[in-house]
Amino acid sequence: MADEITEHRRTYLLRLVVESGGRMPETTLLAAAVHVWPIGRDDLRADVGYLIKVGCLTRDWIAAATPFAALTASERGEDAACGRIKIEGVHKSLWTGG
Repeated sequence: MADEITEHRRTYLLRLVVESGGRMPETTLLAAAVHVWPIGRDDLRADVGYLIKVGCLTRDWIAAATPFAALTASERGEDAACGRIKIEGVHKSLWTGG
């Protein structure tokens, strides 16, 4: 079971993706989050991996001059970010979107 800080951090990551229109480069998400949470990117990547595992995010590789990973919030992820559902390991948000 995740501790409370980890659950809040995962909710924050989901909210960032949802607030950005539901999709964003993984490197952008990590760069934004590392300035808020005093932990390393490896821990944030583990949180992203967990959110993918529970069906809140998907990761797609985008072919470009420099390929990159894009994260997309699923309907389940948006519902969790907006506090409509509770997912194990993710804090039930009070944020309602918009």
